[in-house]
Amino acid sequence: MQLDHEAFTDILYQEKRVHILDVREHDEFAKAHIKGSINIPLAMLKITSEELYGPLKQKKVYLITPPLAAREALDELEKRGFQNVHHVTSEMKQIMKSIPPERKGGTLHESVTVPS
Repeated sequence: MQLDHEAFTDILYQEKRVHILDVREHDEFAKAHIKGSINIPLAMLKITSEELYGPLKQKKVYLITPPLAAREALDELEKRGFQNVHHVTSEMKQIMKSIPPERKGGTLHESVTVPS
């Protein structure tokens, strides 16, 4: 199933607990991410032990990917037994503009205190 950022934002406003797997690289994740999401870059997902992601296989998972890696990420998750993956098709920039402020994480969205 695919979701655009508007449908995904609605879910984030309605549901308190969502399982988000973000397969972007660590540096991209550090700049902007959804608080509580799990970051396993795609290259790591391919070699990661099931202990890390195993509990997610039976849950509804929202997948955040770089646009060009979506098919590869979806195929890898299917191969690893994930059955209920919802791919968020929008870029992180669009997602971050529309999600609740308390869900925003990363260096681009942290408060900056200016010394007096």
